[in-house]
Amino acid sequence: MKWHWLPAALCLGLSPLLYASDDVSARDWLERMSHALETLNYEGTFVAVHEGSLEAMHLVHMVDQGKQKERLLSLNGAAREVVRDDERVICYWTDSRSVLVDKRGSQRTFPRVLPSEFSGLTGHYELRMGKEGRITGRLAVEVGIEPVDRYRYGYRLWLARDNALPLKSEMIDENGKPVEQIMFTSLEVYASTDDAKLKPSTDGSGFTWIHNDKSVMADDAGTPHWRPERVPPGFEMVAHDRQRLASTGKVVEHMVFSDGLASFSVYVEALGGTDGMDGISRMGAVTAFGRTIGDYQITVVGEVPEATVALVGNAIVPTGAHSP
Repeated sequence: MKWHWLPAALCLGLSPLLYASDDVSARDWLERMSHALETLNYEGTFVAVHEGSLEAMHLVHMVDQGKQKERLLSLNGAAREVVRDDERVICYWTDSRSVLVDKRGSQRTFPRVLPSEFSGLTGHYELRMGKEGRITGRLAVEVGIEPVDRYRYGYRLWLARDNALPLKSEMIDENGKPVEQIMFTSLEVYASTDDAKLKPSTDGSGFTWIHNDKSVMADDAGTPHWRPERVPPGFEMVAHDRQRLASTGKVVEHMVFSDGLASFSVYVEALGGTDGMDGISRMGAVTAFGRTIGDYQITVVGEVPEATVALVGNAIVPTGAHSP
């Protein structure tokens, strides 16, 4: 099973000026940010770093009649480009001359996907206002999202004072260290949509086009064949399906758990004689835990600490709806 991660972030110094006003709460600022990300037209370049790797990306985000569209282009490293809307994601991989088309809804690139409503987080996170400073020449307000336990990461966000767009983001691990950091080096907001900016710069002629169609199985698709006997406090299953992958014919059971901010996925598939993965692996903020049960591979992966994926992975059992 292969995993793809978006690049993480670059944190540059912020010279504090003063504490942000208490007239507007941290939750108000976060909700303003979420609204801005969904409704504004903007274009910019951001730099990202994780585990010492730095990457520059160019982002275009447009909204047309409430529908979001986005184009993301790598500026260094392997040449790749992503174009997405509410119905599909198209990934151009220039080096391998291939294009992957995936039928998935649009998701924000920066910052990582955050909820549009934050009132439900108070049981597992503390929201706080930080200091004001300047990022990319703009006055910015710092907002902190701090977990109350070791099973989820925290965030530090610097939001533009004028429109609440995030100028800088840090994801903080259980030891208080940033594991993922992003900062815009340039950012422009437009009054209207410009579809020309969404046109891919990559010519996919002659490329191999791969359509990642997944057939959801109708038979007892709503009944999990596997489940974790325990999960960290606050996490609930928010999605489940069983899919037969067109590329391999394998059936994969997929569950998604979320606390409203953090989330992780559980994948279960038959090994079919191939070697399984056991133990912890990590890339930036993304942590994976693998375990084999009989001829089945259990994988738990998400932007959560090792303690979370290990706890869940070791608690996976068959439900009785299916025998391993």
